[in-house]
Amino acid sequence: MKKIIRKYKYGNFTKISKYLAEMIMDLLIYYKLDVENYKVTSVPSNYISYINRGFTPAELIAKEFSKLSGLEYIKLYKSLTLKKQASLGHHQRSDNVHKKIKLTKSVPEYIIIIDDVYTTGASMNECYKLIKDQVKNVYGMTVSKAHRN
Repeated sequence: MKKIIRKYKYGNFTKISKYLAEMIMDLLIYYKLDVENYKVTSVPSNYISYINRGFTPAELIAKEFSKLSGLEYIKLYKSLTLKKQASLGHHQRSDNVHKKIKLTKSVPEYIIIIDDVYTTGASMNECYKLIKDQVKNVYGMTVSKAHRN
């Protein structure tokens, strides 16, 4: 999985997003989650990563997932961070995103937040903190869990 994610994010193999979205769809089916009234969003990338890649990995996966599930995709977050999460340690990751992810629109009652890789959970947790008092339910879903030595 590590090689696939690397090719996707750093080798510009954006077509892989469809298959990564199918993996998340399989999770929905496996766990029999009722998401009929949910909207789909994604964890944002920092500006520099977006400029370097030309795309936001989690956003492409979330949009493909939206097509598969029939759920509406909304761009709920933007990132004001300038440092890449991948280059930071555990505590630095939390500091990097703390109060640097912002809402871009009103929050729906039911939301699925999609990220490509869950490493420390800093980005996903920061996204959740922004909406926790405004939602009835939220699911955080990722394609992969990174293991750091």
